[in-house]
Amino acid sequence: MSDYTNTPVGSGYNANSAINTELSAVETAVNSKLDKSGGTMTGELDMNSKKIINLPDAATLQEPVTYGQMINGASFAASDAKFYDTVALWQADTTSEVGDIAIIGERGNGTFNVISGTGTANTYNIVAHTTLDLSVEAYISTSVSDELYGVSATASASYNQGAAQAALSEGLTTYFRIASTIDSALTSSAAKQSIIFQGGSLTADAGFTDDYMVLMNHVGVKILYADIDGNNVAGELAGVKAQQTGCSVMFSNLSNCTGSGIVKSGAAEYFRDIGNHFLNCYNDVTDSTGANNHRADYSVVALGLYEDTVNTTISTNNVSNTVFALNTGAGKAGSEATSGGILLEASTGSDSNIIIGNTFSDMGVEAYQVAGITTGTVIVGNACNNTDEGFKIFGTGVEGTVLVGNVATHDSNGDDQIAAIDLNSSVETVVGMNYTNGFKRGIRTLNTTGLPQDIIAMGNMIKGNSNKAIYEYAENMVVTCNLVIGDGVASDGIAINALGNTSDTCLTAMNLIRDCAGTGIEGFYNSELRFLTAMNMLRNNGTDVDTTGRTNIVQFRNILDTETISGELTLNGTTAVTVTTDQIANDAKLNFYPKTPTGTEGAIYCSKITSGVEFDVKSTNASDTSVIQWVIDK
Repeated sequence: MSDYTNTPVGSGYNANSAINTELSAVETAVNSKLDKSGGTMTGELDMNSKKIINLPDAATLQEPVTYGQMINGASFAASDAKFYDTVALWQADTTSEVGDIAIIGERGNGTFNVISGTGTANTYNIVAHTTLDLSVEAYISTSVSDELYGVSATASASYNQGAAQAALSEGLTTYFRIASTIDSALTSSAAKQSIIFQGGSLTADAGFTDDYMVLMNHVGVKILYADIDGNNVAGELAGVKAQQTGCSVMFSNLSNCTGSGIVKSGAAEYFRDIGNHFLNCYNDVTDSTGANNHRADYSVVALGLYEDTVNTTISTNNVSNTVFALNTGAGKAGSEATSGGILLEASTGSDSNIIIGNTFSDMGVEAYQVAGITTGTVIVGNACNNTDEGFKIFGTGVEGTVLVGNVATHDSNGDDQIAAIDLNSSVETVVGMNYTNGFKRGIRTLNTTGLPQDIIAMGNMIKGNSNKAIYEYAENMVVTCNLVIGDGVASDGIAINALGNTSDTCLTAMNLIRDCAGTGIEGFYNSELRFLTAMNMLRNNGTDVDTTGRTNIVQFRNILDTETISGELTLNGTTAVTVTTDQIANDAKLNFYPKTPTGTEGAIYCSKITSGVEFDVKSTNASDTSVIQWVIDK
């Protein structure tokens, strides 16, 4: 025992004092050593590179952490920590000391203050160096949420706006989890930022000060699963405004916006509007050109649900290479005069757009309109019901429009229901394989700003019209292979309208026209220009064909319902053989074809016509008794 040196036993041990002195030395030496039963250290313990083994895991702040705890992740109880809202409050706490565990809920900007070595504001250094300044920024690297920044369902609109904007300002994926009210716009702060609503929502305060609630101000910003409520704030408040390339609003609810649910402006190309639900918005999706006439090109507007639209559902201006697909919507009751579906127009140019698979109902104006300066629009597989007009192609600047496989129906065919397909001053238009029912007119061409030109209407079924099923007021128009079924009350089939001697070169051929209480084919106005109706079939019409006095209209082999336009007879030489038919007219052309020659054949001719009653046929040879066939060309 290094702390005790014994005294050799000698004659001196027979004295009490000597024994007591030796025992005191032993006691002092023992007390300086560790006691296995426990005790208090009075000096340093030097293990001299030897291990201490079989230690228990630390349970309090003053116990040593074992190696096992360290590599497996040591934990502490929340009760062991001190909580502060800000770093400044932590620093001001005079009770803080080395070894404290501090949890700091800094809500200012989400980046916890620099923890540094020498020369910085922080008092308690975690990273230190004797001469150099060292620092660490502790921050969230993947996502933030509105609730961590103080957004609250019970807080003021101004407070929530500031807290939500602080969260967005990180430029990270931001989750909105609180149903809150805001009083001014929120702005995305970084390219490709994602704003995701998971149970949260934004509602505009009654005193909202901006024209939009959320601004997508950077490239590629995404808004997902949003609930954005404009709260019918007075003015023209929009839900979302996009003004950069590649942004997306998807699977979101936008409601009660006195402006637009979504408005695109600036350089908002490659925009994706997919799967959104619009309710009670003045306009649902609009495209604002701005001073520099930017376009929202190369975009997709798809899978949208539009309810109670007050004005236009989807309104675009100068948009090219964009697809509008699989959207459905309805106008708002009481707003029938203004509510419409998809408006594609252009003041400077709109090219190569596709409108496909959409359906709209209860619109006060057009369900689909292409107007202005637009080229190459494809409208296919769309439907509309109870709209004053179905599909309107309007303006001399509209070229190369194709309408195929669409459906337009209306419960009433009164005068307010203008036309299922309205080609107004457009040029180079193809209308094919469409179905219309219940409008005043099925297909109408009209000269408002210029005469429609170069039109094909082919393979359409047009039913239940109160006026003209197909209204030809155009130049270079082909109407062929259509089925026209009148309403049995007052409808006409095909009206060839040469008002003002402007319509020209129209061909109406191989159509089937039936059940028109008015006229099957009517020459509505006279003109010196060129029209041909040929090989049409007409059944059960009030009047099959009425071209009286219309010298410009040429008929060729139209098949009328009650007429006898062909037959057989046996000649009786030079004696007249009478054929009775109400389809004969004074200017009719009769053709005769020998069937069974008998006797001596002569020349066959019509010797007399009684218009609308009968005609007589003779041969130039008295012995000619041949069987012949006759055909009336009208």
